[in-house]
Amino acid sequence: MVEEKQYKCPKCKDTGKVMEKNGEIHTCFDCLVAGRLDAHITEIKDTNIKI
Repeated sequence: MVEEKQYKCPKCKDTGKVMEKNGEIHTCFDCLVAGRLDAHITEIKDTNIKI
């Protein structure tokens, strides 16, 4: 039997991003107000951009 994960936010399922029916993606305002979104990333991904 597979247990379903209990999310803190049912709108974005703890991703911080909400997709509307028209395809528009935006920040989850409920998570933003609650302070669950971390604005500062500790690990920066390598983008392989060469200058």
